[in-house]
Amino acid sequence: MVKTKSKFKLLIVLGIMLLAVLVFNMNTVNAATQEEIQTIMNLIPNTIQLDILESQALDRKSGEYGYIVDDLAVKKVETILENSGVDLKAKNIKIGTGGIDIIVKDEEDTDLCFNIHKIGIGILEEDGGINNPKVINIKYKNTDNFNTQDEQYVKDKIKNVNFSPVYSVEFEDMVNQKSSVEQELINCINKEINDETLKYIVRGQISGTYPIYIFKNDILYYTVCNNNPLSWIQVTIPTNIENTETAKINYAQQIIKNGLEKIYNRTLEISIEKYTDKIYNGAVENNGSFYALIVNGEKWNPIELKKSGTENVVHKPLEFYNKETNIRIETTENILPEDTILDVFPILDGIIYRTVSASIQNCNNFKVFDITIKSRGVRVQPNGKVKVSIPIPSNFDKTKLSVYRVEDNGEKTEYEVTVEGNYATFETNHFSTYVLAEKEITQNTNNKTDKEKDNTPKTGNLDIINYVLVVTALAGAGIIVLKKHSK
Repeated sequence: MVKTKSKFKLLIVLGIMLLAVLVFNMNTVNAATQEEIQTIMNLIPNTIQLDILESQALDRKSGEYGYIVDDLAVKKVETILENSGVDLKAKNIKIGTGGIDIIVKDEEDTDLCFNIHKIGIGILEEDGGINNPKVINIKYKNTDNFNTQDEQYVKDKIKNVNFSPVYSVEFEDMVNQKSSVEQELINCINKEINDETLKYIVRGQISGTYPIYIFKNDILYYTVCNNNPLSWIQVTIPTNIENTETAKINYAQQIIKNGLEKIYNRTLEISIEKYTDKIYNGAVENNGSFYALIVNGEKWNPIELKKSGTENVVHKPLEFYNKETNIRIETTENILPEDTILDVFPILDGIIYRTVSASIQNCNNFKVFDITIKSRGVRVQPNGKVKVSIPIPSNFDKTKLSVYRVEDNGEKTEYEVTVEGNYATFETNHFSTYVLAEKEITQNTNNKTDKEKDNTPKTGNLDIINYVLVVTALAGAGIIVLKKHSK
C-alpha cells in the first residue's frame, strides 16, 4: 500500500514537470525573435492619424497618470499590425509608448516641452519600459486646418504677456480639486490675454517650469516652454484659532498632513518652521506670515499662514502712455483695467481755458490738459491712486511748479509735485482737467490741496458782485436826479 502511494506521488511530480516543460516550450516557440521584432517595428508607420482634436491630446486618462493620446496611439498601432497579419497575442507581444516625451526646443533653444505631434512607441518589456522606441508623427483630425493667419494672431496676442506670474493657491481648494497650481496659472494668463477664442492647457511641471500649450480653434499654435511662475500655497487660519504662532502652526500642520496624505495616499511626516528669507528674491513681501514646509525631511516651497479675512496680494504693475503729449500714468492691475486707454487733449482756448485762467491768476505760465481714461470705450476712474507724469516745458522754472485739477465751476485742487528729470509727477484718483503751472507768488493758504476746501472766489461769484455794484450805482444816480428835480 505504501509503495502504491509513493508511485502515485512520483507520477504527480513527473506530470507537473512535464507540464512545465510543455509550457516553457510553447512560450519559447511563440516568443518573437529579435528579427521578428524588427520586422514588426518596420510595419509601424512613420505617421498615424488619431480621431481626436489636438486640444484633446493632453486630456488625462480616467483615474490614471498619463494622457489619452498614449492609449489611442497604442490601439491605433495594434490595429495596423493586426491588419498586417501580426498575431500579437500569439507572439506574446504588447505595444506600449514612452509617452509624448520627445522634447522640442522653444525660441530660446531650451529643451523643456512635450511635443504632442510626436510619440515614442514600441514593444513593451517586462519592466514596463520601451526598448529603442520608434519615434512616429501624430496627426489629429484637425491638424490639417493649421494656418499661418491664426498662428500670427496667437503670436500677436501673447507677445507682451507675462507667462511667469506671481500668485498663490489655497491649500484646501487644491486638496478638494477646486483649484491647482496649473489652474491658477491658466487663470492668470486668461485674465491678461482676455481672448475667448484661445484655450490654454498646463500639464505638470518639467524641470521647474510649467509648459503652457496655447490653442486656437482646438489647434496647437504655440508652446511656452521657458516660463517660471512663482506660486506658493496659502493655509487660511480660522478666526476661532488662537492668534499665536504656536496655535497657527499646529493647526496648519494637521491640515497639511491630512491633505497631502489624501493626495499621495500614504503616511507623511510634516513639520513647519519659521521662514526668514526673502520670498522669491523679494517678488513677494515676507511680512512674517511665511513658513518653511518640511515633508519627510525635505524642504518644500514656502507656505503662507493667512488669518481669515487677510490676504497677501501681489499686483501686476501697469503703465499707459499718450504719444501725442508724452504724458504717462503708472499704476497696478487692481487700480485700472489692463485694457485702459489714456486719452489726453491739450486745451488752448475756449470756456474751459478761460475758467482755468480765472482760477489760477497767480500763475505766469500754465498748460491745460483734458485727461481721461477709458476701458472698452467707456470712461472710467481709478480704483485708487495712480502716478501721473507730465513733461515740463523748457521755459518753466522747475522750482516753482504746481499741478491743479480744475472743475467746470472753477473750483481747483492743488497736488503735490515731484520733479523727476524733465517730468512733473503727482498722484491722483480722479481724472478731468489738469493744469501744470509755474507759480508766480506763494499760493493762498485757503486754496484746496488735494482734498481740502477751496475758498478762492469763483467766476460766478465775481459776476454777481459786479452786478450788485452796477445796480447800486444806478440806484444812487436815480436818487440824486430825483432830489434835483424836486428842487
